Amino acid sequence: DIADAMILKRLFDILFDAGVVVVATSNRPPDDLYKGGINRSLFLPFIDTLKERCQVVSMDAMHDYRRDTIESGTSYFVFSKD
Repeated sequence: DIADAMILKRLFDILFDAGVVVVATSNRPPDDLYKGGINRSLFLPFIDTLKERCQVVSMDAMHDYRRDTIESGTSYFVFSKD
């Protein structure tokens, strides 16, 4: 959704400026996000932000490790009480 992308760009700008480290997974590289979508030009600033502020690491693995935790039912969430 384009409105979500515009909100996400603003949110991520604030997070990055605050020094937050973002770790995310995707089955597509940034340039392929929302490819062919309606009004994609409005989404491109968010893609540019991701490419400028994040290090993209391609795993190129035949195994999707994200599915392991789904199938095992085990997930870990780490947070600070500060």
